Amino acid sequence: MIITLKELRMREVIRVCDGKSLGCVTDVRMDSCTGNLCSLLVMADSGKIFSFAGSGEICIPWEFIRCIGDDVILVDIHPEACECQRKGKKCF
Repeated sequence: MIITLKELRMREVIRVCDGKSLGCVTDVRMDSCTGNLCSLLVMADSGKIFSFAGSGEICIPWEFIRCIGDDVILVDIHPEACECQRKGKKCF
């Protein structure tokens, strides 16, 4: 499947272990030498209208992405890793 960044940003990210929505894709990280996608950046659903840059952002490495569907992206990431990143710590 070929997909644009614009289309990717419209997809909700769901954690497969508990079905929780982690938010929507805000950006991607790519390897400039190989062109490979390295990770997705997700802004967590916080219910707030405004948020400060970097707050609540989760970086999901490519190896944790299980499926990119038409509407959602399924990821296999532990809840502790998400909370760790939200607190500004490196967890991977």
